[in-house]
Amino acid sequence: MKLRGSRSSSMVCRISLVAFFSSILVLFTSLKAAESEESALKTAFIYNFMRYIVWPDEQNKKEFKLVYLGESRKALRALDSLKSNNIRNKSFLIRSTTKVSDIFPADVVFVDQAYTKKLRAINAFIKDKPVLVISENAREKQLFGINFIKQNKDRIGFEVNRYNLLYQKLKVSSDIVILGGTEIEIASMVKEMEADIDTSRTNLKELQQKVDEKQTRLDAQSSLLDEQASRLAKQQADLEQLDQAYSELNKVYSDLNDSLENSRKELNQNNELLGSKQVELEQKAAAINDLSDLINKNKQLLIDQSEELERQRKELALSQIELEHQKAQLIEQQQVLAEQSSTIKTQATALYGSIVLILSVIVTVIVIYRGFKLKQRSNLELEEKNRQLSKINHELTETQGQLVEAEKMAALGGLVAGVAHEINTPIGVGVTSATHLLDSVEAFKSQYESGELKRSQLESLLEDLSESGEILNRNLLRASELIRSFKQVSTDQTIEEKREFNLAEYIGEICQNLHHKLKQKHHQVEVSVDESIMLNSYPGALAQVFTNLIVNSIIHGFGENENGQILIHSEKVENERLKITYNDYGKGIPTEEREKIFDPFFTTNRAQGGTGLGLHICYNLVTQKLGGKIKCLDSEVGASFEINLPYL
Repeated sequence: MKLRGSRSSSMVCRISLVAFFSSILVLFTSLKAAESEESALKTAFIYNFMRYIVWPDEQNKKEFKLVYLGESRKALRALDSLKSNNIRNKSFLIRSTTKVSDIFPADVVFVDQAYTKKLRAINAFIKDKPVLVISENAREKQLFGINFIKQNKDRIGFEVNRYNLLYQKLKVSSDIVILGGTEIEIASMVKEMEADIDTSRTNLKELQQKVDEKQTRLDAQSSLLDEQASRLAKQQADLEQLDQAYSELNKVYSDLNDSLENSRKELNQNNELLGSKQVELEQKAAAINDLSDLINKNKQLLIDQSEELERQRKELALSQIELEHQKAQLIEQQQVLAEQSSTIKTQATALYGSIVLILSVIVTVIVIYRGFKLKQRSNLELEEKNRQLSKINHELTETQGQLVEAEKMAALGGLVAGVAHEINTPIGVGVTSATHLLDSVEAFKSQYESGELKRSQLESLLEDLSESGEILNRNLLRASELIRSFKQVSTDQTIEEKREFNLAEYIGEICQNLHHKLKQKHHQVEVSVDESIMLNSYPGALAQVFTNLIVNSIIHGFGENENGQILIHSEKVENERLKITYNDYGKGIPTEEREKIFDPFFTTNRAQGGTGLGLHICYNLVTQKLGGKIKCLDSEVGASFEINLPYL
């Protein structure tokens, strides 16, 4: 319903009309166009509309932003004339666009008649922001704030939707209709809406959100319907191929059952092997503990015997000193006897002289005999101590050999435990995937036998088969690779045979077998070795050397730190030799410890169970088994070792 705005008095009407026509006269003069020109008239109306409307944040504005949504150059030129005017000391910023998404920033949007079909999209885009929407000949009255209507070919009017203006938070003067327009709401309804505008605005926001959500859902459902229609056409075209795929699926199912059965058998065998290895590992651990106790006893015995031998040597030295002292006393006594015999020649007879001489000879013989016996007994005791010391050294050498072998077996046992832990993960994932695959096939079989099979269920089964098969294959390959690497390294450590092998690949397999120790604190090993190097040597001994070095870096070099870095580098040197450099960026080794680093039983971690044989074993293997040299280099950061080996 359209109602004429009431006029308060004829005086107000005259003043408003004078102001209106005076503003139109000013604008028409600036446009330099005829008064009847339609674009200029609309521009004048827009200028006066803005005089009767107040924006909520107007005090913070320096200018009014007017956006023209259309393509008419004449209308844009007319709007540009507003730049020479101002409203409430605020200038105009005029721009044009043809896209709804480019409207902001804007205070006023003038929608050309050709774009009135986009009013719904414009309202959805601006929502409840303070923007004045001016349209031309719009049919949907609820979508605009002010709408130009052409009353006849020579006259243009407008209609005001005060409810929309209030919803956009714009304050509108009631005198706006004096300009010649009409309101599309009843005055009493407008007053009620103005009283309840705060509560209704919240409800309108919620309703607008619901409408937007429903529109979004409708669009999504429409696109989904289109997709389903295309998929239906495609499914009908592929139905014959699915029948053939079903027969192939049965064959794949039987093959998968056979493969799964083989995998289960292999898993049982691996579990039995793992059990036996764990038993061996426990036995080796008990043997290592016994050997550790034995070596501690032998060390203490060796220390006691060394102290006893030193004490006996000191006693023998004292006996020799005493013997020399007695000889000196005997010579003095002989001199005294000679002097006495000369003084008593006149006083004693020849018999007494003979008796004295005989007695002196007897005493001398007794002293010499006693010294000889003491020396002989000391020599016998010294020989016995030497035999005992030789025996102890022999036993110590044998014990050391047993400890070296036990250290190798302990490293192999740790390797077994780590690889077993690594293998459990891919095998467990493979078993889970295979179980899921069997459940999916059983469900598909029951649906097929009941005649309730759907195309979507068949597609779901095919996706499950593809995904489960890929997971099963990937994890079985991972387990196979771990087992192959473990078999190669463990065989090399137990069977000491010389063979030709690729150095880079072999060091990579050693690092892979130690992955369970490295990953605990995220340590990394970088191998910078030429992949073309083929080394003819003992791979088991080399594996033991690098295993001890890496474990030594983890325990002593990094300690409780995380993200440790180890670098292994190799290069060929002259005389057909190979230099391998091992560096870790850990705590480093002090100079006084570096000089004793390869000594047997030297360790700085004895309180935590260290034996001091790790680097000693490395030294023996490199110098004796591999025929090379190893030395600990001075390094500013971490520990550094250099290994020099014959290349062929």
